[in-house]
Amino acid sequence: MTDEASGSGPDPDTSVPLLNLDLERTRIEFREIVREIEDRVDIRSRFRRWRADATGADRAFPVAIVAGTVIAGIAAVGIVGAIRSRR
Repeated sequence: MTDEASGSGPDPDTSVPLLNLDLERTRIEFREIVREIEDRVDIRSRFRRWRADATGADRAFPVAIVAGTVIAGIAAVGIVGAIRSRR
């Protein structure tokens, strides 16, 4: 199947400058897509941006996770200690 039969591709009458313009537009779109993918994959920079934008409760959320983990650890040590002392 040729390009003309499938309906895709440029017309045979399209000029070279228009083809170059279309090619450059496609390159720019591709660069933008690659940048967006890089931004989504770069977790460190996303966290830094989030941290810079965070205020109030949003900023305290990681602290709450750490505090909850410490409290759970202390409780687990206390429970293990209580069980061992009963034996």
